[in-house]
Amino acid sequence: SPDGLVRIIASEADDVILGAHLLAPLASEMLPVLTMAVSGRLRIKDLDSIIYIHPTLSEAIPEAALKAKKEALHILNL
Repeated sequence: SPDGLVRIIASEADDVILGAHLLAPLASEMLPVLTMAVSGRLRIKDLDSIIYIHPTLSEAIPEAALKAKKEALHILNL
């Protein structure tokens, strides 16, 4: 997106979220969810069960999680 980037880093073995890269305006608003994901050893699929307010920047989180599995809906799965 021209407004930023959210990338989820997960273990290939079990999809446990190891970290994330956030480069976006108001990225600090997305930090609590991603901090919880890393500290709680959540899996990528766990981010799908969270309801994200629309329209907000936080909607990039589940899209980034899907991209980590090459299943993104709104961005290229490269």
